[in-house]
Amino acid sequence: MLKMDARIGIVFLLGIGMIYGAAVVDETHVAVISAVDASFEALDHNHNGIMELNEFEESYYRLDTNHDHMITESEYTAGSPDHQFSAAVFKQLDYDKKGYLERGDAYGQFSIMDTSGDNIVSRAEFDTYFVKLILAAAENHLTTAPTL
Repeated sequence: MLKMDARIGIVFLLGIGMIYGAAVVDETHVAVISAVDASFEALDHNHNGIMELNEFEESYYRLDTNHDHMITESEYTAGSPDHQFSAAVFKQLDYDKKGYLERGDAYGQFSIMDTSGDNIVSRAEFDTYFVKLILAAAENHLTTAPTL
């Protein structure tokens, strides 16, 4: 199983790109699912099986290392062994092409994930969102296969 830094949460949303440790170079379905599993575990700080807004916000603040209320591509990709993939995810999340992610972007991503509108993100909601994000990032921003 892959290990993910808690930052991935903003992958989320904001943070998918923060894979560390024994990264698996594999573009199979199993690798994507492993990345999704590790990401959810990293974001679910209290391990109750759901992602709450405060857990998501905490991950955002961890990524904003200079505390300017914006996450740049360099902050997002810092510490990732696969800068190319992390950068692709960042570009997918930066839908308005400002070059940074703001707190409002994080709330928007959380709302997109929360398809039931109950202000929590279930594991199923997270899985659906995260897989789509990974695939879209790879399709739209990578010229070579991602390293997961």
